[in-house]
Amino acid sequence: MRQYEIEIDDIILEIQYDFIEGSNGDYFDPPQADQVEILHISLEGSEIDITDILSSYVLNRAETEIMEYEINKL
Repeated sequence: MRQYEIEIDDIILEIQYDFIEGSNGDYFDPPQADQVEILHISLEGSEIDITDILSSYVLNRAETEIMEYEINKL
């Protein structure tokens, strides 16, 4: 499990996630893209999980930022 902080509209969210690195595939297995699985999102300094009440815009933006962060880290 990894952690990442994102700021959206002056609100800082703490995100716990798993990053699953994709593969190029081979003769028997198709290629698979990298994946981000968000496990828990909370407000900065809080432990309350608010993942289920966030809009798809916030979730998509978080996934996109995390994916860019992980790809640049490789």
